[in-house]
Amino acid sequence: MNKVKVEKPEISPVKVNREDQSEFVKTILNEPSEDIQPVFLDFKNEIKELKLKNNVPVFYLKNNENEIYNMFYLIDLGTNQDRKLSLAIDYLDYLGTSEYSPTQFREEFYKLASSYNVSVSEDQVTVSLTGLTENFDKAANLLEKLFSDPKENRESLDNLISDILTKRENAKLSKNVILRSGLVNYGKYGKDNPFTYRLSEDELKNVKPSELISIIKNIMSYSQRVLYYGPEPQDLLVQTLDIEHKTPSEFKTSSVKNKFTERDIKENEVYVVNYDMQQAEIIMLSKSTEFDKSKIPVIDMYNQYFDGGMQSILFQEMRESKALAYSTYSGYQTPVKKDKPNYLVSYIGTQADKLPEAMAGMTDLLNNMPESEIVFTNSKNSLLKQIQSDRITKSDILYAFEAAKN
Repeated sequence: MNKVKVEKPEISPVKVNREDQSEFVKTILNEPSEDIQPVFLDFKNEIKELKLKNNVPVFYLKNNENEIYNMFYLIDLGTNQDRKLSLAIDYLDYLGTSEYSPTQFREEFYKLASSYNVSVSEDQVTVSLTGLTENFDKAANLLEKLFSDPKENRESLDNLISDILTKRENAKLSKNVILRSGLVNYGKYGKDNPFTYRLSEDELKNVKPSELISIIKNIMSYSQRVLYYGPEPQDLLVQTLDIEHKTPSEFKTSSVKNKFTERDIKENEVYVVNYDMQQAEIIMLSKSTEFDKSKIPVIDMYNQYFDGGMQSILFQEMRESKALAYSTYSGYQTPVKKDKPNYLVSYIGTQADKLPEAMAGMTDLLNNMPESEIVFTNSKNSLLKQIQSDRITKSDILYAFEAAKN
């Protein structure tokens, strides 16, 4: 069978007019509006620092609005210390205690109008507890039982491991997981990275319930701090936690703080995965300088101007003018931890035959960003309105305080 090949037609870029504005837009922009005055946080005055027995710090913020509390135990232990920790945290959802079955345990929390959650990152376990303050002591006591007296369940562990392995197989078929998790981590760290630092299939299948129970019982023995936002008076909070929260006289210290270090890339590198699809997707990843809080306003402004919606430079140039991409984004990303570097991350999703032109177009925009006074002014106003309209909750203040230290 003879195939007829159609030559790709040339696409003439559409000239982008960023300066003209309709009368309707001018009317809206010229309409007077009262600015919302920002309120700046003063951590020293807002947050009180208390102490529990064994010198556990508590950062306290009074809730004067309602009878709901939010409390967090932040524990210095993460998956970089123990690869089985993530599995143990997942296993915790299926456990009860010697006194309560898993179902009964959750029913007890329901009766107290309370709930809890446990999560883990590379360097921290977060245990949250929330509910009505009248039941705070009972809920805190119930949560302690889960960590001090968990009852193993072999069937639940087998089912959990089976689910994990199924998700891994599905992830191998997901282009998003392959590109945004697998390849991005490979590009940042190399072969050994946070994405691959996990238990193998054989290791998973050989884990014993008793190993995970031991890990769970040890979690509260590591150095920690408490964040509390609620109506409980300071002295009563300390008194309750001194009774209910079981801690050792001497805390363990996590032996691994930062297992993975980003590579210093001196020249361009390209990694390719052959995936059965019609479209081509690429991420352009560039390691930048170390975190500097003084640059955050400039970074926010750059991201808003370059890729802050349909009026942005990137959208207008790559999609509207040159039709080089189905989807695209680019942004200067700041890290969660202050000892980590910034990254410039750009993405292109386009037709396979347009990939060279799309990459050249993105590179040119990054190196020679067009200047538009109107787009800049609109971006600045949009960013200011967004900042002014953001409502920060009191519990957010505690997390902001924690983030500021890290």
